[in-house]
Amino acid sequence: MLSMLTEQTITAEVEAAKAKGGVLRSNPLFRRMWAAQTVSVFGDSITFIAIPTVAVLTLKASAFTVGALGAVSWAAWPLIGLPVGVWVDRLPRRPLLVSADLVRLVLIASVPLAWAFGHVAIAQLMVVAALAGACSVIFDLTFTSAVPDVVQPAELADANGRLELSGSTSRLTGPGLAGLLIGAVGAPAALVGDAISFALSALFLGTGPMLARRHEPAPRRPFLRDLREGMTALREYWQVYRATFSAAVSNLAWTMGQGIFFVFAYRSVHLTPTLVGAALTLASVGNVAGAAAAPALSRKLGTGPALLVSTTFEASAVLLMPLGIFFGVPLLWIALSLGIRSFFGPLWNVTAATMRQIIVPGPLQGRVTAAARTVGMGVTPIGGLLGGAIATLSSPAWALTISGIVGASSALPLISRRMLAVRIAPT
Repeated sequence: MLSMLTEQTITAEVEAAKAKGGVLRSNPLFRRMWAAQTVSVFGDSITFIAIPTVAVLTLKASAFTVGALGAVSWAAWPLIGLPVGVWVDRLPRRPLLVSADLVRLVLIASVPLAWAFGHVAIAQLMVVAALAGACSVIFDLTFTSAVPDVVQPAELADANGRLELSGSTSRLTGPGLAGLLIGAVGAPAALVGDAISFALSALFLGTGPMLARRHEPAPRRPFLRDLREGMTALREYWQVYRATFSAAVSNLAWTMGQGIFFVFAYRSVHLTPTLVGAALTLASVGNVAGAAAAPALSRKLGTGPALLVSTTFEASAVLLMPLGIFFGVPLLWIALSLGIRSFFGPLWNVTAATMRQIIVPGPLQGRVTAAARTVGMGVTPIGGLLGGAIATLSSPAWALTISGIVGASSALPLISRRMLAVRIAPT
């Protein structure tokens, strides 16, 4: 099913896109979206290190508290993901994007401000993580749903690949800078960089050409009816449905280890923030390579096989981290683990997003994306709490090991002849 597009139409549009030199060159509005995403991801890579570093090193938080901090940052998905999907399909998208950026700017900036006055506390980090997570849900669903409005169907794989590549490049430089900033001015002050990134993202998205819908919104109906329609449509598009449950298992496993990774790095193998930033920077080399290769790999493998390969390697790579305890050179094992995950992550993102954007009709994009992301991300708070509990009862290394074993099972929903035969991506 290719959303009313014939193979001949797709081929013609692909050749037209190539003739123009690619979507980034030919589409000014997409360039602004690309720039906003690039700078925002750069800032987020600072916060990814800085927030747990404040908790572990500045506030001396326990492993369970660090896991809980990760859990509240993801809690918005099961709480508001579905309603946000309805709003995305009903409301103008530019105000949603800009408002989410500006609110996150204020939230993140509040941490260095409180630290400057000597009042930063775990309670504030929890509130900031929870509210910033809610804004991220709004931004992510709106942004993903807006991409098909901005580019032609044949350009979706190119557009998603370029977004992945720019994000990966930002992650390549962000962690290293974050480590240096934390070492120089402290973790709370380093968050100023992320606040600035949200300001720039709001500027890029809030100015320039209007972000108009390609498809008119469906007639306004009762809110709950629209919400249910998104869940029903998700089940109808069985390819997206299977990928959603695979993503849920993978995300559960990753969030089990996400917060505990910093406890493991700082307390179990005694790395400094600068070395943690260096490990994440080394890993981001794999992310850049993966993002560059993802569109071609997705085409070559086919949609179903590409999803299976990516989730298998991405989710189980965390099993390498604890090997640093037994074989020494923990920085190398951490960087290798994160590098493998980072290489295969873009392959999943590009393949899954392109598949969903092609087969789901425009008026349903927001609700189906929200339904898929709510199921896929709704388990993440459980993962954060579970990882913290396992690390408290045993050790951070055991928590990471169990996380990898759970992650490997994310391949199971994709192992079927029907799914492995899926060929959706148009380029």
